[in-house]
Amino acid sequence: MKSNRGAIRVRCEPRIKWSVESKGVVLINPAKNEVLQLVYPEAAVWDLIQRSYSLEKTLKLLSAITLEEEKKVMDFFMRTLQEWIEKGILIVEAVYG
Repeated sequence: MKSNRGAIRVRCEPRIKWSVESKGVVLINPAKNEVLQLVYPEAAVWDLIQRSYSLEKTLKLLSAITLEEEKKVMDFFMRTLQEWIEKGILIVEAVYG
């Protein structure tokens, strides 16, 4: 995914198991005995990341889903990614530029 800060590639931490539920996405980390419920719009972010869309396509879809402008969606998306990386839910595979 590219931003004005360069590009990164992330993936789900391998021990994390997840499923789509009626109210969002549930993440389970058996190693830490943790369960995290993602609700809208974070559940949409998770789904789009798992589909490996380009950043441009991800932001356009999130903008359509949330009815927010792409700049606001980009800020939200990047904050959400950073939070999940810090929590160990996502792993940065590569950083470019």
